[in-house]
Amino acid sequence: MNAREIFYSKDLENMRRMIKDRKVLIGVIGLGSIGAVVASAFLFKGFKVVGIDKRRDDIVRMIKKKSKDLHQEDVVRKILMQSFGKKFFVEEPKPEVISDLDVYIVIVPVEWRNDHVDTSVLEEVSEIIGRNMRRGSLFILESSVPPGTTRRISRDFLERFSGMIAGEDFGVAYSPERVSLGRAFEDLVYRYPKIVSGINDLSLEAVENLYNTVVEKGVLRASSLETAEFTKLIEGVYRDVNIALANSLAEIASLIGVDFWEARELANTQPYSHIHMPGTGVGGVCLPNYPWFLISLAEVFDKKCWCRDIIKIARDINSSQPKRVVEKIIEGLNMLEIKDYKNVKICILGLSYRGDIYDIRGSPSIEIARSLREKGFEKIFIHEPYLSKDNLDLGDKIVATKDLEECIRGSNVILISTDHSIYKDLDIKKIKELAEEKKMLIYDGRNMIKTLEVVDRETEILYGGVGKSWRKL
Repeated sequence: MNAREIFYSKDLENMRRMIKDRKVLIGVIGLGSIGAVVASAFLFKGFKVVGIDKRRDDIVRMIKKKSKDLHQEDVVRKILMQSFGKKFFVEEPKPEVISDLDVYIVIVPVEWRNDHVDTSVLEEVSEIIGRNMRRGSLFILESSVPPGTTRRISRDFLERFSGMIAGEDFGVAYSPERVSLGRAFEDLVYRYPKIVSGINDLSLEAVENLYNTVVEKGVLRASSLETAEFTKLIEGVYRDVNIALANSLAEIASLIGVDFWEARELANTQPYSHIHMPGTGVGGVCLPNYPWFLISLAEVFDKKCWCRDIIKIARDINSSQPKRVVEKIIEGLNMLEIKDYKNVKICILGLSYRGDIYDIRGSPSIEIARSLREKGFEKIFIHEPYLSKDNLDLGDKIVATKDLEECIRGSNVILISTDHSIYKDLDIKKIKELAEEKKMLIYDGRNMIKTLEVVDRETEILYGGVGKSWRKL
């Protein structure tokens, strides 16, 4: 019998030996930003990996061209490119490909959309795997999902379409990804322990042994699938709620004339104080989704549960932050007596939702730019150092550029929206020299500018920011 057919079995010694000898064929379903990291980690540890994605031709083309568009982390690109055609293969989700795998690691989008959790992609993938999986294989879900999803959707679909029984004929496990883009490979392999859970003891044993070979920090067992699913969500909700608190405290500080950032630094010297950083908004696909996963699930059990309140209020605060930034910009322009919005050039620094990466999903900068367009501003530029090309048309007469000087030149408004390291080199003098405007507004949404010297008396500069009161320089 082919060794792959008996990977998941009660013969634990054989299962461990197969993992140790790298005789387990790993399938990573979904080669997005995180899926590519997981694939590279298993390749790095000596496994043979098949990446399965409907974008197979595009991915192969990027690998062959050694394109940076393949992945933003150098180590991930290097591993995938060097392994391609040897231990790494990319395929479409075809039956003959699916049936040849021992382990299915699924990392596909599950999102909050139109006031409900959209699990359609996960359902599609679970059905395809169920129709073609072998007896003795292991299914692992890594996507962030509402508690109960692995059991209620993946397990049920796999059983329905395979005709087999989960736990007996094949294993089912949940192990949430816990990484941050830009350092995801390091997070997975070296920095954090991996949380694992299984539908039964044998599934738990299988997923634990498998990830123990990849993750240097080892694994942590969760008592149930649902506990592991819940754990991932509360990590994100904790951050979202605390960012909302930081945004609220920053606004109070600006109202009373206190520098929030100084106060935050002082407060966090107390070991029980962990005040997060405020900003122009919370982007990405994680933090904006997780709160709604939990809120909607709580409402299934109790539609009026008070337990939702703080989570919902925090989400509302953070989702409204880009519009508040726009209100601040208009407030500042009024103080400078600039009324002709059509001729005001606005330079937004940073398109990505987080510093030193390129990921524009849920970007606060895009929302800010579109809100400014609705207010009548027509000259809106966004600088993004990690663009793969010189310029990017975002529609609505909004252009992103890699050229920092082009963005700042002739601008009346400079808004620092993303904490890219490159912006730490900016100071008021440098901005003024590039802009060459008599009246300027600088709004620092990320506390990037440290030096606020008076440039000259001919230029009227109004400086403010998140957690900072307006001051004329």
